[in-house]
Amino acid sequence: SPACLRSSGTKRRQVAALQIGNALTGPCSYFAAHRPTVYTSLGVRLNRIGRSSWLAAIAFTLWTAWVLKTYVPLSLRPFFHSWRDMLPRQIPLALTQPWIADLAVVLILALAAVCVGGWFLERLRIADMNATERFIFSAAAGFAILVMTASALAVPGWFRPTPLRILLAAFTLAGCLSLPRTVPHLRAFAREVWMGLRREPLAWIPLALTALFCWFALIRAAAPETSFDAVMVYLPYPQEFLRRGTFSLVELYRGNIPLYGVVYFALGEVLHGESGARMLNYLTLPGVLLATATLARTACRGLSRPVFYTSLAVCWVASCPILGYQASICYPDLGVALWSTLALQATMR
Repeated sequence: SPACLRSSGTKRRQVAALQIGNALTGPCSYFAAHRPTVYTSLGVRLNRIGRSSWLAAIAFTLWTAWVLKTYVPLSLRPFFHSWRDMLPRQIPLALTQPWIADLAVVLILALAAVCVGGWFLERLRIADMNATERFIFSAAAGFAILVMTASALAVPGWFRPTPLRILLAAFTLAGCLSLPRTVPHLRAFAREVWMGLRREPLAWIPLALTALFCWFALIRAAAPETSFDAVMVYLPYPQEFLRRGTFSLVELYRGNIPLYGVVYFALGEVLHGESGARMLNYLTLPGVLLATATLARTACRGLSRPVFYTSLAVCWVASCPILGYQASICYPDLGVALWSTLALQATMR
């Protein structure tokens, strides 16, 4: 009958449409059906690759060798001559080297900053931190207190060498008085680093390369200043402020030049001229590396080798040529990078 013919035609059209739909959506439906298997096998492969850290270490070592060949002229041979010139043949005369004495004074000042900054964090009741985070944030808080107090001396016109030396002496004395309360935290920091390296001995390789790059930057920091901006701006400005005894405080927050960095360099010049300023600026390099370690540790939570990946990130940062250059000249960019990294870490926490 006509009704049966219409019914059979409708069924044939429905079957044909279904076949066409299956032909068009077949690959998508197959991928949708097998997607968990594909993703699972990919995750297993990535996990196997992540476990083979020795291959990553070898590749990273080859990359570092290429960097040394590319960015360091004639490889490491010129640096051996620099080492012989910097280190005296008679060990008792080592303390007579100006840059060694300046570095020792700067390290004592850094220890005082850790002690004073740790006391300040305790007053703010900020305790939800691991040992590494407490160490770097205590040092940053201590130096912030020192720089802002030195800037405040410009209000009555006391931004001069003698008041600043008195401030540095008082700051160091306050750090020494707070040292007994800081020693347990320093021990916890050393224990945390040592236990992490014992669990993952492979992390020693990137740290050894990091120490090598830091030594290269120290060699350049011990040499006389040759940077145009430092010679024309960032060293003469502190001298001008020290001569006048004051400066416009609004420029600390407005302008193209971050004058808190100029105050930081003025403290170095009060310690021992240009060499003291360069060593104080070099101190920001280990600060950046410690801030990188805390940031990488937060990002590497849940991974199979967090200590190795953290040390790898620190080595990548230390091997950056522009970073070593900024650590060896009186330029405030490395300090800005340090504060930005700490701000990001505090935001993530």
